[in-house]
Amino acid sequence: MANKTKKYVKGSAKEVVFDDGSSLINADLNLADLNSLNVSASGYVKITIARRREVDSYGNTHSVYENTFKSDGAKKGAGAPLGEPVSKPFPPTTRPFEDSPFS
Repeated sequence: MANKTKKYVKGSAKEVVFDDGSSLINADLNLADLNSLNVSASGYVKITIARRREVDSYGNTHSVYENTFKSDGAKKGAGAPLGEPVSKPFPPTTRPFEDSPFS
């Protein structure tokens, strides 16, 4: 994999953790920086919000940078259609529930 430099977005990204354990990230991003990234035909910009190793001097807990992932187009994993079943279903029994305590 080639070592590509990341295009960081100027701004602030700070995580807020609530008493119940839930959290959110307040992000204040520079719009001019977002427009300078690769904007899709439909007007979207792919970004990644990643946790920093250490909080910086301004209190930022996360970094924001351009997401450059390119899909190979093939569906893999959970979204892929299933193939043939691995095993055949059990044949019906001729004596259903004969050993059942409820018969």
